[in-house]
Amino acid sequence: MDISVNPIGQRPEGAEALRLLLKAGYPIKELFIRKIAMTLRMAETIVPLLETNRTLSKLDASFNEELGSSGVMVLVRALKENTQLCEFAFECTGINEKATLVFSGLVEQNVHVRVLDLGANSIGSKGMKMIVKGLQKNNTLEQLNFNGTGLDSKGGVQLAGWLKSNKSMRVLTLADNKLGSTAGEALAEALSSTHGGHLTRLDLTLAELGEKGAKAIVKSLHDCPTLKDLTLSGHKLNSKAARHLCNNLQRGDMQRLRLRVCSLDHKFIKMMCLALTESSKLTFLDISGNALNSKAATSLGHLLMADTPLVHLRLTSCHMKHKEVMPILEALPLAKKIEVLILDENPLGRVGLMSVPKALAANTSLVRLSLKQIGVTASDLHEFLQTL
Repeated sequence: MDISVNPIGQRPEGAEALRLLLKAGYPIKELFIRKIAMTLRMAETIVPLLETNRTLSKLDASFNEELGSSGVMVLVRALKENTQLCEFAFECTGINEKATLVFSGLVEQNVHVRVLDLGANSIGSKGMKMIVKGLQKNNTLEQLNFNGTGLDSKGGVQLAGWLKSNKSMRVLTLADNKLGSTAGEALAEALSSTHGGHLTRLDLTLAELGEKGAKAIVKSLHDCPTLKDLTLSGHKLNSKAARHLCNNLQRGDMQRLRLRVCSLDHKFIKMMCLALTESSKLTFLDISGNALNSKAATSLGHLLMADTPLVHLRLTSCHMKHKEVMPILEALPLAKKIEVLILDENPLGRVGLMSVPKALAANTSLVRLSLKQIGVTASDLHEFLQTL
């Protein structure tokens, strides 16, 4: 059941409506109440029903900032002993360090918890310490989101220490935090460990790892073959990090890679494309936000024509004009695998747009081509559509 984005919390009868929904006896397994202006009073109203509910397996109350720590604590205490409920999402609900105590108890006591989303809350490193204390006794948690939670180096190191001894974690999001190089190296060590090496997806977007921390992460990929999905967007990768990444792309099982806004130059792009051409399992690549010149575009064109598993390429806002994008468009007739190509927010103009029909004419694989905000007029678009 999904009743999200209905501001029922703004009216007195909203709490009663939610109570009736839970009381009705419907076997609701998943309840999404995101952004409903939920308040502490509403939370208190439904607590008795949540305590006795034995069908609900997922609760998502994200983006209810009015809840605050007090409201979230009321809900979590009610759900602590509900062993049927295994997925919790409280992203952006006004949680502070104080509320982490109940989450520590939750993951320690409810051994069935598999997913915990606390993103966009002011948890900080002290709060992380409390949660890690509970996590040490939990062997079932598979997904953990701490996106934008105010973690610093100390908090990152604490989490990395737990990760080294954990066997269940598969998906970890630490984006938009100030982890620093020390935490980056600690996470890399965890990825290389026997247990920490079980991760399948890791998101470190804008985690401020520094060049040293980012290099440690890409170097550790050799010892973490299970990692299939990596996001390092917002980190500058030096030449040594680039070599480690390309070597591991050749030898590993990485399937999805995001390197948005990483200051990648044409030398890096060429090295990466060669690695992917020679041997790779990568199917998704996002290098948006990097200024790509014609040399970089030429390397990408060769990659598209090669027999690789790559089916999805995102090149949004790469400062490519007609001249830069031509090697990519010219490669499309010989590209047999690419299915999705995103060229949004590049100033292709009329000349670039009118080069597209010829590129598409002989291509049989592409199912989606995105050309949003490319600097064309209505008459340009009309002329383009007439040529298709």
